[in-house]
Amino acid sequence: MKVAEQLPRICKDGSIRWYHGDTFILTLSFHLKDSCEIEIIPTVTDKIEVFVKDYKNEVMATFSVLGSTDIDINITEDVSNRLIEGVYTLNARFNGTFITTLINNNKVVVE
Repeated sequence: MKVAEQLPRICKDGSIRWYHGDTFILTLSFHLKDSCEIEIIPTVTDKIEVFVKDYKNEVMATFSVLGSTDIDINITEDVSNRLIEGVYTLNARFNGTFITTLINNNKVVVE
């Protein structure tokens, strides 16, 4: 009998994985620095957006937060139902004084 692995989990290949139908909150924390290595403290209007895209590059889920470097990826029942078994990508962007890509096409696997 195969035992289910802990979910969500980050695998050795860097992918984030979970089982279809599971619900959870995964918090991503970003430590932002400028070109002089000085920490960037987000203002109330600075935004982090996270997108989960399918193989056709269509956005399947979007998450955002204002004024923080922590963002909750809330995989609700509705979101879990949209993300059927398969491979997706995770992308994150910081929209402040400048737009900065934080995560680009990180692999997400729904098992």
